[in-house]
Amino acid sequence: MKFIRSTIRTLLLSTACCCLLWMCTKDQKPPTGADNMVTVLTNAVTGITADSALTGGEIKIDRWDSILERGVCWGLVDTPLATGPDRTDQGKGRGSFVSRIKPLKPNTSYYVRAYAKSIQGYIYGNVRSFKTPSRPPTVLTEPASGVTQQSATLSGNITSDGGSTVTQRGFYWSLSNPNPTQIDNVLTAGNGTGSFVASLTGLSGGRIYYFRAWASNSFGTTLASNVISFTTPPAKIPILGTTTVSSVTRNTAYVASNITSNEGAPVNEYGFCWSTSPNPTYLLPTRKSVMGSMLGAFNSTISGLSAGTTYYLRAYAINAAGPGYSPQQVFTTSPVVLPSVMTNGSSSVSSNGAILSGFVSNDGGGNVFERGFYYSSTGTPGPSSPFIVSSGTGTGGFSAVLTGLTPNTIYNFTAYAKNAAGTAMSSSIFSFRTQAPNPPTVTTVAASNITINSFQSGGIVTADGGSPIAMRGVCWNTSGSPTTANSLTNNGSGLGSFTSVAGSLTSNTTYYVRAYAVNSGGIVGYGNQIIVQTPLPAPSLVSPLNNITLQCCNQWFSWSAVPGATSYEFQLSKSSSFSFTISTLAVCGSGSMNSSTVNRALTSSNNFCVGMGTSSNIGNWYWRVRAVAGSNVSAWSAVRQFYYPF
Repeated sequence: MKFIRSTIRTLLLSTACCCLLWMCTKDQKPPTGADNMVTVLTNAVTGITADSALTGGEIKIDRWDSILERGVCWGLVDTPLATGPDRTDQGKGRGSFVSRIKPLKPNTSYYVRAYAKSIQGYIYGNVRSFKTPSRPPTVLTEPASGVTQQSATLSGNITSDGGSTVTQRGFYWSLSNPNPTQIDNVLTAGNGTGSFVASLTGLSGGRIYYFRAWASNSFGTTLASNVISFTTPPAKIPILGTTTVSSVTRNTAYVASNITSNEGAPVNEYGFCWSTSPNPTYLLPTRKSVMGSMLGAFNSTISGLSAGTTYYLRAYAINAAGPGYSPQQVFTTSPVVLPSVMTNGSSSVSSNGAILSGFVSNDGGGNVFERGFYYSSTGTPGPSSPFIVSSGTGTGGFSAVLTGLTPNTIYNFTAYAKNAAGTAMSSSIFSFRTQAPNPPTVTTVAASNITINSFQSGGIVTADGGSPIAMRGVCWNTSGSPTTANSLTNNGSGLGSFTSVAGSLTSNTTYYVRAYAVNSGGIVGYGNQIIVQTPLPAPSLVSPLNNITLQCCNQWFSWSAVPGATSYEFQLSKSSSFSFTISTLAVCGSGSMNSSTVNRALTSSNNFCVGMGTSSNIGNWYWRVRAVAGSNVSAWSAVRQFYYPF
């Protein structure tokens, strides 16, 4: 048996030696990387992010040597090794390959090189370096703690600073937005990484709050992907202590109270409410409120109370749960007494009026709803005398304009004032005498629109003489200095301008005119005198008739006689506007018509004869007449026309 084992060992050793001899004969020596010409190239680094990058390599080999593994390796030193954990395995064989290297740290410098592994060992490519950029921090929202009706502690955790220092961190929170962001409420909480908290205060009971952690570095701001909510415990109405009332007057009182507990929700309004009925509430208009948070003692002076009145008072405070009230207090204001009033005097006394003045120095605790004066011209004024009420109410000075008085008369007067307690009269009685009226001041307006039986005038009343103007107008006569005993117009009353039209006049007559005004004292004032001359009436044409044909050669024209006329002006023309000059006509018998402008002639009688002349005067003719008495000239008569055929 021993022999057999020895024989087998000898055969195996002989076989191994033969094989080794054969390999040495074929390849001459064991291969090495240099002998096999293995070349490893590292690709450029691209696609660099905060936690990864893209690179790769290429394996070149000229001979049969087998590549057992290939990839890239990286590290913080400039000679990374493929034997470490930071490497990729991109398979076997020669050729190009691409590798994604991760995970990396932000804002960190790295070295990378490709490698190949053969039976000879590791072969490395060239080293390349790169640096990852920073990124926003990584942050998580964590549950709130210590939640009460008014506050809560918010929690967050920054698990990575993104390669840059966290300079600020905190929370966004909202009552209405389930995903709070920068547009909502913000709460800051320092800087740095790791867990952090912040206290949120001023909350209301029974409300849902949403919050989200955030953090910022130089690269930007990150909002946590998760939002957490919490609900505060329900609030209760505030509790108030005893309310006190002091320093009560007719219209005011000093009140004080105390908010002993806000019951878990901030007080947003507090104050006092009162009424003449029990258990007043803050909804009444009779309250004095303060908007804002409060806890503890507060006080106020309430005003606008009515004298002699019983009031019910409570302090109140309102939070999210509603209003809370103090125990009710009852008090009564001081009663109303008569006001204090004095008479100050009179001013602007005229013939029929005066301004009276008084003063209410104290309202007696009640509203003074009427003020005025009693007056009399026959004795001591009092409640049975005539009176005048002043405008306005309350305390202070007041006055009234007294009118309709008798001129040159003594009047006595005294002031009075009324409130709920009654009427108070001044202890002083004053007197004044009305003035005797003067004549009004009037100016007469120049006459216009003068006809044979009318004209227009008027006047301006600038002063009433101390008594209102009762009547005004113009008066006139034919002898001068007219008065209201002569003809007149009545054009109303008062100061200012007025217009009058005088009628039923006689033609060709001189009238004297004055404006007048009569005041209520019966005094008449007159304006300046003006003179109005009514014109002559225009003549009425008699013959020839209108639109007839006349024969050659002398033609007679006639018209009605005008009373008062001393002569007549006769016009004849071939123009209806009497604008053409014609010099070929002659007066019957001798002489010729004045042809300086148009053919015209003056005659003392109410007829006239014209020689029409030759055939050069054939055509339509126009004629008219007016009456003359010195400088008084009537209007032109109507125009007639005729046809001359010769």
